[in-house]
Amino acid sequence: MYIKRSSRRISRVNKLVKLFGPICYICGGVAKQQKKNDRIYWIVDGRGRLTADHVIPKCRGGKEMRPACEKCNNEKGSKTIDEISHWLSSNRPITGNLIGGPGEGR
Repeated sequence: MYIKRSSRRISRVNKLVKLFGPICYICGGVAKQQKKNDRIYWIVDGRGRLTADHVIPKCRGGKEMRPACEKCNNEKGSKTIDEISHWLSSNRPITGNLIGGPGEGR
């Protein structure tokens, strides 16, 4: 019996959402679940999909990942949170958690 690969696989983002909740760890934007073509997507209004972001960039040896919206992940690029703090202060639409699980502040 053949089982479609996509039905067996849980995406990296979905695993991160189970661990940390559907919240961008950078801006605090809350994502809503959407289903398309048997895949689950998490969308933050006006900020794109939730993506898997390395807290410390992969090019610097980082392995720990958290959910981040596309806008924040693209802006952060290969920088750390401290290196984008100037951008965060002016682009933080929603109060939320920075680095840490639900309820943990930075």
